[in-house]
Amino acid sequence: MQTEVLVVEDERVVALDLRDSLEDMGYQVVDILARGEDAAAAAERLRPDLVLMDIHLAGQMTGTEAASQIRERLDIPVIFLTAYSDSATLERASGSLPHGYLVKPFDKRELDATLRMALTRHRAEVDVQRSERRLRLALEAARMGVWEWETATGEFESSEEVFDIIGRPRDHPGNGLQVLLERFKPKDRERVSANLMHGEAVSLTLELFGNGPRWVELSAKAFPRGGDRIGRVVGVMRDVTESQQTQAKLRQASAVFETTSEGIAI
Repeated sequence: MQTEVLVVEDERVVALDLRDSLEDMGYQVVDILARGEDAAAAAERLRPDLVLMDIHLAGQMTGTEAASQIRERLDIPVIFLTAYSDSATLERASGSLPHGYLVKPFDKRELDATLRMALTRHRAEVDVQRSERRLRLALEAARMGVWEWETATGEFESSEEVFDIIGRPRDHPGNGLQVLLERFKPKDRERVSANLMHGEAVSLTLELFGNGPRWVELSAKAFPRGGDRIGRVVGVMRDVTESQQTQAKLRQASAVFETTSEGIAI
């Protein structure tokens, strides 16, 4: 299947020459446009695999502005083709996060290599996005929150589900593992911290401080960074209060069944 390319170039001779070069290399040019305004609309209509975009175009919209719209709305990779490589132009171009930047004049091999690398990079990014989406949906389905702690900086990051489970501390600045551990009993807090700092995995059901008895299931693992030094700790947690309460009721019922002198039939 041919790779479809949208060409946005306001110099007609350059655009036609570019089309011929692309078709000689096996690409399919779906359209040639001269204005940034038209490029954004055509990209949405045609959904090409890639856009080759000049920066200085006819019309009100620059190539960098059109590229930003295409990336944000359609996630189609854009490669800039321009005769300008000054610092100001490069800075504006980098703001639109292009997948490549070619300075005119360029030869076919350079063009082909740039397109191939851009498409490969984009496919890898799409795969990562899909994996992240699957992981996020799996965590949501399991009602789990994920958190991460950098030991060197003390930086603590988490999904919103973590604070939905443990509550958001009011007086804590928000950095460090203490954000999480302070919600557990002191003996549990010390146990979790000691295990992680020794590189041991943790998988525990712990009781939270707070309004009424609540329990969470905590799983975490420390990852070394350079020798035996712990560099990062990653964990997940979920609220298991309901299952703990159910188990407690079952234990109570079992005790009643075992100790009663009356006959019981169900």
